[in-house]
Amino acid sequence: MMLGRWLLLLVFVFGYFLTASRFEDIAIQYVFLNVMALLSCVILLSQLKGFGTRNIAVWVSLGIVLMVYFFRFYWIALDSTPIKAMLHLPAYNAILQDTALIEGFKLLVLFFSVFCFFSAILLNYVKNSDQMLVRPRLKYSEESYYFIAQILLFSLLPVMLVLGYVANLYHIGEMGADSGEALPYRLKGLIFYARFMLVPLLALLLIYTAERSGRIILSRYGILLLLLHGFMDMFIRNSRSGLLLCVLLIVFLIIVGGIKLRRSEKLLVGITTMLAIVMVPIITEYRYHRTVNDFSILQALTNSFNAVGGEGIGLLARGFTFIFFRIPGIEAIIAMVGLGAEPLGMKSIEVLGTEQGLTGYLTHVIYQTPIEWVTLAAPSYIGWFYLVSGWSGLVVAGILVPIFIVVIWKYISDRYLLSSPIAKTFFLWMLFIALTEGTIDLMIYMFLVGIICIAVIETGMILIEKYRRHE
Repeated sequence: MMLGRWLLLLVFVFGYFLTASRFEDIAIQYVFLNVMALLSCVILLSQLKGFGTRNIAVWVSLGIVLMVYFFRFYWIALDSTPIKAMLHLPAYNAILQDTALIEGFKLLVLFFSVFCFFSAILLNYVKNSDQMLVRPRLKYSEESYYFIAQILLFSLLPVMLVLGYVANLYHIGEMGADSGEALPYRLKGLIFYARFMLVPLLALLLIYTAERSGRIILSRYGILLLLLHGFMDMFIRNSRSGLLLCVLLIVFLIIVGGIKLRRSEKLLVGITTMLAIVMVPIITEYRYHRTVNDFSILQALTNSFNAVGGEGIGLLARGFTFIFFRIPGIEAIIAMVGLGAEPLGMKSIEVLGTEQGLTGYLTHVIYQTPIEWVTLAAPSYIGWFYLVSGWSGLVVAGILVPIFIVVIWKYISDRYLLSSPIAKTFFLWMLFIALTEGTIDLMIYMFLVGIICIAVIETGMILIEKYRRHE
């Protein structure tokens, strides 16, 4: 990792040389922008000398920005056809313009330069202030970890099944479908967030506490429960990302130190990941049968397998291509520029106060998507801030991310939280959604629910340990 990190710079080198011919009319400007991006990355990498716990959130952020913004920009500049199926026609036509491409790239480089420079400053500050962090945490016993794991062992599966049954019965959170009539006491919202947020976090807690208590088999049972939840989510909510999200959470839990897998177990996680990717085109067809033809789960699944067909490798390639270009990124801000979208400024307060927020404004006003379509286009992280406040918004966006991934990250470390690996996994989960989809205003409820869940988990762990000490 010490030397290998510099290989990331090849994204800019190869990207420039492969796309330079398209921007020959502005060759000097294009060289300058690429050099600026490369030097900004050098500044950040000079402070990232390892994959330690302190730097994980920075590495994840850097990886996301390089993949869905820079790498995809170069890809689109070479061949934009893979993104065509992801955008409404006016938005797709907009990204074909060279002027829109280069203006979007300028905005990206501005954000990236601020992000790298400010991250480097904060990393250096945190490194020099680590000696001041002396607060000890409550020592936790192996018996308490096992006690929590036992509670979750007997309660989590019934909770998953009941919530899944109710969600399927009332079509709660079903993708591509109308939300239907509301249930009393906001029950639909409570059930949705319980399935989307609470169940995965409790499954992660089961995995972690079982691991810390030395019950490896119980920990692997927790992994199976989490993957089962992902499978259920695919079929109940027509969600192409249900299983992939659960795999991603397991990966996040691994990199924050919440669990260690054997080589054979890592292989199984890899196989599950490929299965989740293969399922993407199948679930796409499945969603159509569920929402348009109103088929049952079994009937829709049978028809989907028959309709998709094909070899496993072909499905894997189709699934991977779809996932990579389905994750929002640079194309959103390029489309905004190409369609002549102006930053909202003070008007953004009014837009953010609407039910669909900035996402609805982007979808129906800028992208000109018919209002009757049950779909919303994500603005991406930099697109959201640009639409709110233009260039100044991108500077703010570049400053905010380092504050979260360096400063806030430090305060959810082991010395502050007993449930630190769960909190960190949740943090990376929210970070991933924010940096890709960028639905900042619509994430508020999700974020608050997650914070409440983490607070309940942390409080419960403290109370259980104190109770067991006084037995």
